[in-house]
Amino acid sequence: MKLKLAPAGLCLLLWAAPAFSEEPIRLVAGELRAVNVEPKLASFLSDHLSQQLALQPGFKVTTQDQMAAVLGLERQRQLLGCGDQTSCTAEMLGALGSDALLMGSVANVGGRFVLNLKVVGARSAEALSLVSATCDSEDELIRVLSSSALTLAADVRRALGRVAVVDTGPRAKAWIPAAAGAALAVGGGAFLLMARGQEARLVENDPSIATRKDYLDVVQTGRTQQTVGAVLLVAGAAGLAIAGAMLAVAPVANASAALVPLPGGAAVTLGGDF
Repeated sequence: MKLKLAPAGLCLLLWAAPAFSEEPIRLVAGELRAVNVEPKLASFLSDHLSQQLALQPGFKVTTQDQMAAVLGLERQRQLLGCGDQTSCTAEMLGALGSDALLMGSVANVGGRFVLNLKVVGARSAEALSLVSATCDSEDELIRVLSSSALTLAADVRRALGRVAVVDTGPRAKAWIPAAAGAALAVGGGAFLLMARGQEARLVENDPSIATRKDYLDVVQTGRTQQTVGAVLLVAGAAGLAIAGAMLAVAPVANASAALVPLPGGAAVTLGGDF
């Protein structure tokens, strides 16, 4: 007897990161001033810090190049060079419609890197966050910049009263059916593999199958494993389909799934109001 097994496809786990419903904090990221540091390294460190801040939920970062496009290169240089003067900071942030300005410096002092970062608010022109650190190597400096982005972001949120509100809509919960669907699909695949093993025992005339009872037991076990595997795969496919619909922000109502026997195989059907 030969068992017909449904093919197992590749199931991808869909993940929906929580979305922040509040208006983003608009941060202008200026270039780090370099002291005894190669310009290329300083430029890379500035870009790395800007990228790390842009990855923080609820932040929108304007880079040096974008500043130049809005203000003009010469005016940008004048404003960035005005230090802590309130009027300069307010003018820059006002022109860009931003909430805060990131300024800082990196210096090589006696073979060690000294990092100083400051975020200034648009309205008060006062420091919203300050970070200082000393590093022994470039690798350590990069790690410190990454962790500093977390500190700066948390301080700025707190100072501006921007406690992010996490979106609890369908997209934020899509990972639940996605994770469940992926787990069920993996389990279904495992049961189908076990059923294939029972089939192999029959095809290869396993010597342990010595009696008719042994033969019937193997057949029954294979059929049970095949059925369980098919059911789990159907449930997994339904979970992934529902997750996909949730990620597309399409409401799903009365979702259902069914396994329809067909000549030579079976088909999975999904239903519901999408």
